Amino acid sequence: MQELWISDLLADGHVGIIGGTPSSFQTLVGSKEDGTDPHSMTASLLGISRDNAKTVVYSRRYSAGLKSMINYMREFRKTLTSAEAKQLASDMFAKTKGKKIEGRWRLGTESVMFNELERIATSSDPRTPTLKRTMSDAIHPRFTGHKDYLTSKINFCVQSSGVDFLHICLTAVDYLCSKYDIDARLCITIHDEYRYIVLAKDSARFCLALQIAHLWTRAYISYSVGLYDLPASVAWFSGVDIDFTIRKSPDKPAITPSQPLGLPLGRVTTIQEILEVTNGSLLKS
Repeated sequence: MQELWISDLLADGHVGIIGGTPSSFQTLVGSKEDGTDPHSMTASLLGISRDNAKTVVYSRRYSAGLKSMINYMREFRKTLTSAEAKQLASDMFAKTKGKKIEGRWRLGTESVMFNELERIATSSDPRTPTLKRTMSDAIHPRFTGHKDYLTSKINFCVQSSGVDFLHICLTAVDYLCSKYDIDARLCITIHDEYRYIVLAKDSARFCLALQIAHLWTRAYISYSVGLYDLPASVAWFSGVDIDFTIRKSPDKPAITPSQPLGLPLGRVTTIQEILEVTNGSLLKS
């Protein structure tokens, strides 16, 4: 949920309080287990599955419009009529994005966030708040004006900030592995997943290094928008996968027609388990 957190953080930076906007508060304290996280709440509101709700939430954050949401509704709930799908999508936008009043979004849980995204996207020199990366000339306001391609410009603000997150975190991991002689090599990144090949004897120390790098990254991004604190709920990866193969989840046997017996399971280790094994130290024992 990096992009959700980043977009909410921009809104929090505007008001000057961590969790100071409704959508940010929900992202920080919401829980998948009790159905209060953004994806579960959207699923309940629209009567769709949580996985399908993820598509809706991210598309809305990337500034998808009413037409796209109507199409999603009819795809995810095939019995809906066009009128019913439009009503559902309109109600969702009213509760989340809000309504445009005197040029600004108001009355929605995500109104402050969208106002801040639009402020960056329509400025004379749009840049990501952390690494100050600029927008491509293909959609830059100096060539396209401030209002055209607004969806793509808002998408840049969120997605490119997510890329900043990736680059900062990978750089921090590389630094820690070099400093503490951890035998690890980056294998592949898949959106917000980082996959490393690590020597077995260094796996626990590497998991700690990855968590520390994640903490530094979240803290630096918060600092870049003027917020000098970090909630524990987003400080750590919820878990680090330890596995010998790349798959969606290490607790799934990955059964396929050509592999009916599946694969031996890997495991997920939490920050508490990592601290117990390493005693909170990156030094070799």
